Parts: sequence; structure tokens; C-alpha cells
Amino acid sequence: MRRWGARNREMQEKMTDQLPFNEGQGSEPPALEGSVKGSGGRSCLFWGCIGLALVTILVVVGTGGCIYMVYQQFENLFEDEGTVFEEISESAERVDDIRARLENFRQGPPGKDTELVLDADELNILLLAHPDPDLAELAKFQRLSITDSSLAAEVSLPMDWGIARVGEAIKEFETKGEPVPGELEALRFLVGRFEGRYFNAALELSLEVRKEAVRAEIQRVVVAGGVEFGPKELRNGDRRSLDDLEDKAGRAFEKIFFGDASGRKQVIFSGEKLTLRRVP
Repeated sequence: MRRWGARNREMQEKMTDQLPFNEGQGSEPPALEGSVKGSGGRSCLFWGCIGLALVTILVVVGTGGCIYMVYQQFENLFEDEGTVFEEISESAERVDDIRARLENFRQGPPGKDTELVLDADELNILLLAHPDPDLAELAKFQRLSITDSSLAAEVSLPMDWGIARVGEAIKEFETKGEPVPGELEALRFLVGRFEGRYFNAALELSLEVRKEAVRAEIQRVVVAGGVEFGPKELRNGDRRSLDDLEDKAGRAFEKIFFGDASGRKQVIFSGEKLTLRRVP
């Protein structure tokens, strides 16, 4: 990826102040309806979650993002340069250790001591080295950090990559003679206009267990130029689309963390650590 330009650095400084992590004008997009299900060669995790990056685009444009349409500044969401993320040591020994701990956590009997504690580097390695190659591919374009109450993600998505992936998904549905979901039609409309550019953003995502399922809620999104969308703005449009996207993110994290393990699930944030528990 290319490095941040001067305007991007200003955005990064604003995001650093606002979020606790380390380092087209005129026309409206199609309605964000329907749901993307697993199809063809891509995994359900890939199309169900489609990464925090594409989720962020849908949330900003489909809900609070109408602000950009009104002021004909939609193109300012996309920039000429992307982020170069700090490298994380992914030695074979470290990857094997994290995978072994995750497997032991999933297979052990539920109990007060059945827990897995992860820091931000370990969480990113878990995604970057995930056995699902599609999920590992998505992880290259984002970095997660952990706060006292949420996950923070920095996202830098090359639109060329997004255009190719969305095209693959649409082709799979068309080959099967199935209707193309509204989400993919919206993404085709959006990303196709910004070939060669990047979507850079930061978001804050809370995770908690409700009714025996992991639930995700996007608390805040900061996009190019430091423009921020808080809970009020994000929920000022099509709430169904946002709820659907958050449901996908929650199910994806539940699958990544817990797999098919039994027992009641707990997700606990403390300092810069994320603790997963399985209790009877």
C-alpha cells in the first residue's frame, strides 16, 4: 500500500484524538436491503461479515452517510493513498501457540476456568493467520485494537480489491440464476466509481453476549477528513440495514472466537485485553 499524504496524516491525528487505538456526487445509491449469504467458492464468513471495511462503507453511506449526498461530498470518502499498517510478528511458533490456545478453549468443558485472554496483536494474528483464506485476506486491510469497552479498527480498503470481490460475488449469484442481494448491488454502484482509490476509516465496535449470542454494535465511525458519525447519525437512516450489518458482524466474531463450542458465552473487555469465557 502507499503511504498517507499530508491530508491523510491530519485525519490520522484527529482519529487518534477521538478513538483509542495505536497507530460522486449527487445521485443516491440503491437501497441497502437483503442479505449476502455464502455462495460459490467464497466462505460464509467472508460474505456474511464481508469485513469491517465493506461494512463500514455500507453503514456510512446507507445510514448517516446521506449527509455526504446532500452536500455532494461523497467522493471525499475515498482517498488517493492508503495506510501502511505496522507489521505484526507472525512467527510460526506464535501462530501455532495462539491456535493451540484457541482450540483448547473451544474443546475444554465449560467452567469457571475455561477462558481465553487475547491482546490486540494476538487478535490480529488470529485473523491474519485464520485457516479460512478469505477471512485472512480481509484482515490485511484492517488493524484491531482493544479498549476498556470495545474494539477499535483502522481500515484501509483498496477499491480495486473491493471491485474485484464484489464482481465475484455478483457473478456467483448470476451464474446460479439467483437474484443479486441489494447489498451487493449497492456496493457495485459505490465501489465501481472509485477505481484506484482507498477507503480509509476508523470505527469503534462494541461486543457483548445477549440471548446466548454475540452481538455487535457500531458506536462510531471516523472517515476521510476526520468527519465523525456517532450513534445518532449512524441510526438516522435505514435502521434495518444497520441492524442487519451488526448482526452479521456479531455472528462472524462468534464463529471466529467460539466456533461450535458449548456452554454460555462471555466477552469481557478489560484494559487492552479481551477475555472470552465459556461457563456452564
